[in-house]
Amino acid sequence: MLSISQASNCLSCVEWLPSESGPGVVQYKKIAFQDKSFINFLENILGKLDNKIHEGTNKNLTLSLDSNNVSISSFKYDKSISLKEKIDWYENIFLGPYVLKNYDIYYYSLEPISAEILVIYIDKQIKKNILESCEKHGFNLKHLSIDIFSANSSLNMYNGPNENYILWKIGKNKNHTLLFFKDKNFSNYINFNLYKKIEILQSFGSEYYTEKLVSTIEHLVSYQKMKSLNIDFFDQIYVYQTKNNYDLLKQISSIDTNTITLMNIGSKFLNKNLKNKISYNLLSFNENGNSLEGIDV
Repeated sequence: MLSISQASNCLSCVEWLPSESGPGVVQYKKIAFQDKSFINFLENILGKLDNKIHEGTNKNLTLSLDSNNVSISSFKYDKSISLKEKIDWYENIFLGPYVLKNYDIYYYSLEPISAEILVIYIDKQIKKNILESCEKHGFNLKHLSIDIFSANSSLNMYNGPNENYILWKIGKNKNHTLLFFKDKNFSNYINFNLYKKIEILQSFGSEYYTEKLVSTIEHLVSYQKMKSLNIDFFDQIYVYQTKNNYDLLKQISSIDTNTITLMNIGSKFLNKNLKNKISYNLLSFNENGNSLEGIDV
């Protein structure tokens, strides 16, 4: 299995093989990446990886895209109308023929918390370029995902996920993303910039939980102990990052080690020799998690 995740101008690449004791990592490497069109993107990657991609085996590939390479929106609907009817209306009236012609569209329910659907648009030409490059190099694209959603598939490595949890991605340029799951149901998506206060860029899902999530993050970035905050609405915060400065991450992950789990994928998956040592520069590899769906790690 070759797993690739895109974070800005960098690709995190992992090759692993199945074994009786779980996936065995053959190699992992970060590779500079500039061409967001993904035209023949594997040519550059395979040229920089060690020559260990096993020929004669089933060459499967998973890919996670940076959310900046897709479009994300949502719509609400009346539960008295069937979801299929609402999607048909949304596509024909709201999106129109240009979007339908040029984008592949995926829908994710935020029920039962709110009658809202998260919508993700992937440019058909980019997807076509990805598939053509996979075909050229003999790979079968098994799964295509988006950064934080792929990282959500990594949570089985961290004794999770709990029924009620927050997944927090610390990105570049003070940009952050949250996912919130209530009773194991996808409830909220929030993308925000963090300066002295939170500047919400996109927020989908329950307004009630949006307020609670914002309050929780503002509390944490002021480095206050969790016990001084009402945290009855979640059990655990899982946090990772894709940027290079780790000061904020180190601070918040030390506030309450019972409530905040640093997603240290280095010792959990990539290199068992690291044991409990934290390799902060490897945290972006959590976004390769879609390759591990259904796998015990």
